[in-house]
Amino acid sequence: MFSSQNKSYALRHGTEIWNEAERRIQEYFDAHLYGWDRVDQSIASFARIYQGRVKRPDYIVYLDTYTKIIVDAKDWTLDAEFRNFHIDEGDARRAAEWERQHGSKLWLAISNEHSDYKTWYYISISRILEVCPLRTSRKSGNFFRTFTILDCVTIGPEDSLSKLFRKI
Repeated sequence: MFSSQNKSYALRHGTEIWNEAERRIQEYFDAHLYGWDRVDQSIASFARIYQGRVKRPDYIVYLDTYTKIIVDAKDWTLDAEFRNFHIDEGDARRAAEWERQHGSKLWLAISNEHSDYKTWYYISISRILEVCPLRTSRKSGNFFRTFTILDCVTIGPEDSLSKLFRKI
């Protein structure tokens, strides 16, 4: 189950548990008439060789007959002190491995309850690894990368996801 710390709650849908960001981004996809496939997150649906090495996305979204994007929905808030988002370096590398193996960019789609999940900040994993600084946590010593909303493509409730391709 999800903790109240990360401000998401679990929604049972069949045998899957979704967080609020995943549920709300799916509503956005449906409102814009995008086709989508939800990627099964169960361990049984993932080859053992990939476990721990590859990060799976949440959705494959079909913008039209020839264009698809890969999306991992995140319920994140800006760091209050530094006004940025951060991603663990290991998670970023596992997502990049997914990109490498599948030949498609993996986009993080970030929103939260403060915007009522109406504004989404999209950034590709490849962009994070190319331009976002690698930092070390003073507390744990773990590596992570930081980025701001200015590094992202902002998608509002009326915006098309084709906007992502104008800023790549």
